[in-house]
Amino acid sequence: MKTLFFAVVIFAAFSVSSTAVGIGYAGQSFFQSTREEDTVARRMSDELSHLMAPPIFHKKYWDVIFILDSSGSIGASDFGSAKSALQSMAGVINIFSSIGPGKTRVAGIRYASWVDVQFNFDVHDSLGEVNSALGAIPYVGGFTKTRLALEKALDMYLNDGDPDNAKLIWLTTDGKSSFGYDPIAIATNLKNIGVQIFVVPVGTSVDMTEINGMGSSFSRVFSVPSYSSYRQVASMALSYASQSKDLRMPGGEIRGGAGPAEHPLSVSRNNSPQQTLS
Repeated sequence: MKTLFFAVVIFAAFSVSSTAVGIGYAGQSFFQSTREEDTVARRMSDELSHLMAPPIFHKKYWDVIFILDSSGSIGASDFGSAKSALQSMAGVINIFSSIGPGKTRVAGIRYASWVDVQFNFDVHDSLGEVNSALGAIPYVGGFTKTRLALEKALDMYLNDGDPDNAKLIWLTTDGKSSFGYDPIAIATNLKNIGVQIFVVPVGTSVDMTEINGMGSSFSRVFSVPSYSSYRQVASMALSYASQSKDLRMPGGEIRGGAGPAEHPLSVSRNNSPQQTLS
């Protein structure tokens, strides 16, 4: 009887110990994911801050185009998450370079098998209007003709762009471009006329050679594992941008500091590969 009781106690202790270890590993996995999302969010805010804050870049305001992949592999739910992420990024841009008449202007392009200009630069005059327009973009499905979207962006900059504004593209995609629609050449043309291209590849089906060929630099490519993660990262980036604004004085200097805003993660931002969440 004593032997049986001892065996039961040992089994119970082992079960409790195993459960505790399982919880520990789950916690570590969650922490790792959250920590990596935090790193990417800080980088997003940091890159836009350094690019847009005077006097680091010579032009005060921007013509921004959000380019949004609406291909069949995404689905309506994830497309909604992508739109939420773009609304947060519009908020980040508004913090560093105010959206409004005679200031920073925002346009939106949706693409799949074809390209639609959802709204042009001169349509919406405030962050609220821009975010309402982003939220109203419908999902369509289809192929992934990224090159056509970049060609449309180039046309918009040449015909509708403000010559006094700098140019920025924020492109989100979840896959390799459809056959025959390689976007690298047109992305190079855009960069050659001074357009800054940021790319957010989502998931594991992307071609990173193509993605890096589109981005202005490795530091302007922000890989995320899913659209829900993208939504979270962008929301966190908005929070960090708000904190950065609270510290920044007119002229781009940090309160109590001697120079332009510098985020701790930005020291080697031009020499390191893009952050990839896993």
